[in-house]
Amino acid sequence: MLSGQLFDGEEFHGVEIKADTLSDCEFVNCTFIDCTAESCDIIGCMFTDCVFQKCRIISNRFRNTRMRGSLFDACALIGIQFSHLVPSGFGSPIDSALRCTIKYSMFENMDLTKVVFRGSDILECSFSGTNLTSADLSSCSLAGTEFVTCTLIGADFRNSRGYIVDLRSCRSKGAMFSYPEAVHLLDSFGVIVR
Repeated sequence: MLSGQLFDGEEFHGVEIKADTLSDCEFVNCTFIDCTAESCDIIGCMFTDCVFQKCRIISNRFRNTRMRGSLFDACALIGIQFSHLVPSGFGSPIDSALRCTIKYSMFENMDLTKVVFRGSDILECSFSGTNLTSADLSSCSLAGTEFVTCTLIGADFRNSRGYIVDLRSCRSKGAMFSYPEAVHLLDSFGVIVR
Protein backbone atom coordinates (compact mmCIF):
# COMPACT_ATOMS: atom_id res chain seq x y z
CA MET A 1 0.00 0.00 0.00
CA LEU A 2 1.25 3.43 -0.94
CA SER A 3 -0.28 6.33 0.94
CA GLY A 4 0.02 10.08 1.47
CA GLN A 5 2.96 10.90 -0.81
CA LEU A 6 3.66 13.73 -3.26
CA PHE A 7 5.58 13.03 -6.47
CA ASP A 8 6.56 16.03 -8.59
CA GLY A 9 8.36 15.58 -11.92
CA GLU A 10 9.20 11.94 -11.19
CA GLU A 11 9.75 9.23 -13.83
CA PHE A 12 8.50 5.72 -13.15
CA HIS A 13 9.75 2.82 -15.34
CA GLY A 14 8.30 -0.69 -15.28
CA VAL A 15 6.44 -0.28 -11.97
CA GLU A 16 3.72 -2.91 -11.42
CA ILE A 17 0.99 -2.79 -8.82
CA LYS A 18 -1.71 -5.46 -8.74
CA ALA A 19 -4.60 -5.89 -6.31
CA ASP A 20 -3.11 -3.18 -4.09
CA THR A 21 -4.28 0.16 -2.66
CA LEU A 22 -2.97 3.59 -3.56
CA SER A 23 -4.40 6.34 -1.37
CA ASP A 24 -4.05 10.10 -0.85
CA CYS A 25 -1.09 10.46 -3.24
CA GLU A 26 -0.47 13.33 -5.62
CA PHE A 27 1.39 13.01 -8.92
CA VAL A 28 2.34 16.26 -10.71
CA ASN A 29 4.14 16.34 -14.08
CA CYS A 30 5.12 12.70 -13.67
CA THR A 31 5.94 10.26 -16.47
CA PHE A 32 4.98 6.59 -16.32
CA ILE A 33 6.69 4.30 -18.85
CA ASP A 34 5.75 0.62 -19.27
CA CYS A 35 3.94 0.58 -15.90
CA THR A 36 0.98 -1.59 -14.85
CA ALA A 37 -1.84 -0.87 -12.40
CA GLU A 38 -4.34 -3.73 -12.31
CA SER A 39 -7.30 -4.47 -10.03
CA CYS A 40 -6.25 -1.77 -7.56
CA ASP A 41 -8.20 0.57 -5.31
CA ILE A 42 -7.07 4.12 -6.06
CA ILE A 43 -8.54 6.41 -3.43
CA GLY A 44 -8.21 10.17 -2.89
CA CYS A 45 -5.37 10.60 -5.40
CA MET A 46 -4.64 13.41 -7.87
CA PHE A 47 -2.82 13.10 -11.21
CA THR A 48 -1.99 16.47 -12.82
CA ASP A 49 -0.32 16.86 -16.24
CA CYS A 50 1.07 13.33 -16.23
CA VAL A 51 2.28 11.31 -19.24
CA PHE A 52 1.62 7.58 -19.59
CA GLN A 53 3.57 5.65 -22.25
CA LYS A 54 3.00 1.94 -22.99
CA CYS A 55 1.19 1.51 -19.65
CA ARG A 56 -1.52 -0.98 -18.75
CA ILE A 57 -4.31 0.40 -16.54
CA ILE A 58 -6.80 -2.40 -16.05
CA SER A 59 -9.93 -2.85 -13.92
CA ASN A 60 -9.03 -0.36 -11.20
CA ARG A 61 -11.59 1.14 -8.84
CA PHE A 62 -11.28 4.92 -8.53
CA ARG A 63 -12.83 6.75 -5.56
CA ASN A 64 -12.39 10.48 -4.90
CA THR A 65 -9.52 10.43 -7.39
CA ARG A 66 -8.98 13.22 -9.92
CA MET A 67 -6.98 13.40 -13.12
CA ARG A 68 -6.32 16.49 -15.24
CA GLY A 69 -4.34 17.04 -18.43
CA SER A 70 -3.13 13.48 -18.87
CA LEU A 71 -1.46 12.25 -22.05
CA PHE A 72 -1.65 8.55 -22.94
CA ASP A 73 0.48 7.03 -25.69
CA ALA A 74 0.21 3.38 -26.78
CA CYS A 75 -1.47 2.40 -23.49
CA ALA A 76 -4.07 -0.26 -22.64
CA LEU A 77 -6.93 1.31 -20.66
CA ILE A 78 -9.43 -1.39 -19.81
CA GLY A 79 -12.56 -1.31 -17.65
CA ILE A 80 -12.25 2.31 -16.54
CA GLN A 81 -15.10 4.53 -15.43
CA PHE A 82 -13.54 7.78 -16.72
CA SER A 83 -16.30 9.94 -15.24
CA HIS A 84 -14.96 8.99 -11.80
CA LEU A 85 -11.74 10.85 -12.68
CA VAL A 86 -13.19 14.23 -13.68
CA PRO A 87 -11.24 17.04 -11.99
CA SER A 88 -13.11 19.28 -9.58
CA GLY A 89 -14.61 22.34 -11.18
CA PHE A 90 -13.35 22.08 -14.73
CA GLY A 91 -11.40 20.21 -17.35
CA SER A 92 -11.02 16.77 -18.76
CA PRO A 93 -9.00 13.99 -17.21
CA ILE A 94 -7.54 13.27 -20.66
CA ASP A 95 -5.90 15.64 -23.15
CA SER A 96 -4.98 12.86 -25.57
CA ALA A 97 -4.97 9.08 -25.93
CA LEU A 98 -2.95 8.31 -29.06
CA ARG A 99 -2.65 4.76 -30.43
CA CYS A 100 -4.21 3.36 -27.26
CA THR A 101 -6.44 0.36 -26.71
CA ILE A 102 -9.45 1.44 -24.64
CA LYS A 103 -11.92 -1.36 -23.85
CA TYR A 104 -15.07 -1.80 -21.78
CA SER A 105 -14.84 1.76 -20.45
CA MET A 106 -17.46 4.44 -19.73
CA PHE A 107 -17.36 8.13 -20.61
CA GLU A 108 -20.53 9.56 -19.06
CA ASN A 109 -21.53 13.24 -18.84
CA MET A 110 -17.99 14.44 -19.42
CA ASP A 111 -16.51 17.43 -21.21
CA LEU A 112 -14.02 15.99 -23.70
CA THR A 113 -13.87 19.06 -25.92
CA LYS A 114 -10.86 18.88 -28.27
CA VAL A 115 -9.59 15.62 -26.78
CA VAL A 116 -7.47 13.65 -29.25
CA PHE A 117 -8.04 9.88 -29.55
CA ARG A 118 -6.45 9.57 -33.02
CA GLY A 119 -5.42 6.07 -34.08
CA SER A 120 -6.82 4.34 -30.99
CA ASP A 121 -8.89 1.17 -30.68
CA ILE A 122 -11.89 2.20 -28.56
CA LEU A 123 -13.81 -1.06 -28.25
CA GLU A 124 -17.13 -1.83 -26.56
CA CYS A 125 -17.12 1.55 -24.80
CA SER A 126 -19.98 3.91 -24.04
CA PHE A 127 -20.08 7.69 -24.54
CA SER A 128 -23.28 8.98 -22.99
CA GLY A 129 -24.11 12.66 -22.47
CA THR A 130 -20.51 13.50 -23.35
CA ASN A 131 -19.36 16.73 -24.99
CA LEU A 132 -16.96 15.76 -27.80
CA THR A 133 -16.99 19.13 -29.58
CA SER A 134 -14.00 19.28 -31.96
CA ALA A 135 -12.65 15.98 -30.59
CA ASP A 136 -10.33 13.99 -32.86
CA LEU A 137 -11.52 10.39 -33.22
CA SER A 138 -9.97 9.95 -36.66
CA SER A 139 -8.47 6.64 -37.80
CA CYS A 140 -9.96 4.82 -34.79
CA SER A 141 -11.48 1.38 -34.53
CA LEU A 142 -14.69 1.97 -32.57
CA ALA A 143 -16.25 -1.50 -32.78
CA GLY A 144 -19.25 -1.75 -30.49
CA THR A 145 -18.73 1.77 -29.13
CA GLU A 146 -21.92 3.80 -28.73
CA PHE A 147 -22.43 7.57 -28.79
CA VAL A 148 -25.79 8.52 -27.27
CA THR A 149 -27.01 12.04 -26.30
CA CYS A 150 -23.53 13.39 -27.10
CA THR A 151 -22.42 16.70 -28.53
CA LEU A 152 -20.34 15.81 -31.60
CA ILE A 153 -20.19 19.29 -33.15
CA GLY A 154 -17.07 19.46 -35.33
CA ALA A 155 -15.82 16.05 -34.14
CA ASP A 156 -13.56 14.21 -36.59
CA PHE A 157 -14.49 10.57 -37.24
CA ARG A 158 -12.77 10.38 -40.64
CA ASN A 159 -11.27 6.98 -41.49
CA SER A 160 -12.81 5.50 -38.33
CA ARG A 161 -14.96 2.39 -38.35
CA GLY A 162 -17.37 0.42 -36.20
CA TYR A 163 -19.00 3.34 -34.38
CA ILE A 164 -22.65 3.39 -33.33
CA VAL A 165 -23.87 6.99 -33.35
CA ASP A 166 -27.49 7.73 -32.46
CA LEU A 167 -28.06 10.79 -34.65
CA ARG A 168 -31.55 11.21 -33.16
CA SER A 169 -30.09 12.04 -29.75
CA CYS A 170 -26.69 13.55 -30.66
CA ARG A 171 -25.90 17.08 -31.78
CA SER A 172 -23.60 16.52 -34.74
CA LYS A 173 -23.44 19.66 -36.88
CA GLY A 174 -20.11 19.82 -38.70
CA ALA A 175 -18.99 16.36 -37.55
CA MET A 176 -16.80 14.68 -40.18
CA PHE A 177 -17.24 11.07 -41.28
CA SER A 178 -15.83 9.01 -44.17
CA TYR A 179 -17.63 6.95 -46.78
CA PRO A 180 -18.50 4.05 -46.78
CA GLU A 181 -18.62 3.76 -42.96
CA ALA A 182 -20.83 6.87 -42.73
CA VAL A 183 -23.70 4.87 -44.23
CA HIS A 184 -24.11 3.25 -40.79
CA LEU A 185 -25.21 6.62 -39.40
CA LEU A 186 -28.61 5.79 -40.90
CA ASP A 187 -28.95 2.70 -38.66
CA SER A 188 -30.48 4.73 -35.81
CA PHE A 189 -33.28 5.74 -38.19
CA GLY A 190 -34.01 2.15 -39.25
CA VAL A 191 -32.97 2.93 -42.83
CA ILE A 192 -31.61 0.03 -44.88
CA VAL A 193 -29.03 0.84 -47.57
CA ARG A 194 -28.28 -1.90 -50.11
